[in-house]
Amino acid sequence: MTTTSVLVVGASLGGLTVVEALRREGFSGSVTLLGAERHLPYDRPPLSKRVLLSAMEPSQTQLRPQSTLDQLHAELVLSDPAVCLDASRHEVKTASGRVLAADVIVLATGLVPRKLSGQDGLSGVYVLRTLDDALALKSALVPGKKLVVVGDGVLGTEIAATACSLGLAVTLVGPQSLPMRSQLGPLVGSCLGTLHSLRGVNLRLGTGVASLRSDSSVVTESVCKAEKSCPPIWWWWRWARFQRRTGWLEVGFRSRTEWSVIPGCARPQTSMRWVMSRAFRTKSSDRLCGWKIAPMPSSKGSV
Repeated sequence: MTTTSVLVVGASLGGLTVVEALRREGFSGSVTLLGAERHLPYDRPPLSKRVLLSAMEPSQTQLRPQSTLDQLHAELVLSDPAVCLDASRHEVKTASGRVLAADVIVLATGLVPRKLSGQDGLSGVYVLRTLDDALALKSALVPGKKLVVVGDGVLGTEIAATACSLGLAVTLVGPQSLPMRSQLGPLVGSCLGTLHSLRGVNLRLGTGVASLRSDSSVVTESVCKAEKSCPPIWWWWRWARFQRRTGWLEVGFRSRTEWSVIPGCARPQTSMRWVMSRAFRTKSSDRLCGWKIAPMPSSKGSV
């Protein structure tokens, strides 16, 4: 099979790295980078820290300068999320109605924040995944206000620390007994919890949040699992867990007979080769889950 075109769905770090690798390995065919956001590829880790603290301008998060991106000779299609995959035609349809076709399609769509029951349409509820999310949350972090951070992992603890340093009254809620216990273990988790408490963060750990309650479309309180009481009324909220951005893929397969189930995912039966991103790994192993992994096109354009 001779490959003359590659479509990369997802214009964040993973997608950009694939484009750079293709050019570095000598692939001379056409490359399209499709992204749901309006921004050029940017770095996400600073969003929960330096951007919220106004220590970094949004433009400084850009991963590559425009001159470097131009040298990749790739078409950038931004602010137009993928909504449908047609595996038989090797096509991806976008929200604007545009249809992009390629010999090889790379899925690097990453993650989206999980939502709580009753969250949609509420004022005062924020998530943090994108640059626009960070800017919206930043405008709400007013000294003296109250903030509940839902999620005791990396992002949750970072945002709690950042908001506390800005002068907000912060409560951290999460299902683990210690902050980041599953990531760092009980010893470091205990030290992290002590440090947060000393800095003024109110820890309410050991219970998850099931849903939110509101009054006139404004969030008022949360409903905790295995708890009769709820946290008091707060002004701002943050939800910090994620799930794979894969829902749009189901549109491209018309019947369940085209799928075969393997642990942790489903795989379409198609002759088309795919390259998958790390977001599609199974929970039980490091093996990539999903469609067949295609080797990078060689300098001659073959796969």
